[in-house]
Amino acid sequence: MSDLKNKFFGCFFGAIVGDALGMPYEFKQPEDIDYKPEMLAGGPFHLPKGCWIDDLIDVEDLILKCEQLYQLRLKLNK
Repeated sequence: MSDLKNKFFGCFFGAIVGDALGMPYEFKQPEDIDYKPEMLAGGPFHLPKGCWIDDLIDVEDLILKCEQLYQLRLKLNK
């Protein structure tokens, strides 16, 4: 796998894990957080541990835009 692909997948999976780790603290003030760096259940929507929330939708949108740019680049390079 190319270095660029490794970086891309690292960013994508980092966003997924970060969203899941932050889920239990959604809508809380920083001073109200007793942070534990582990997958926890709960949050305002009482989700099971490891669930991602709406923050990942932004990443999915970014991936779609990257795919569109890639397809455009292929067309222009023909």
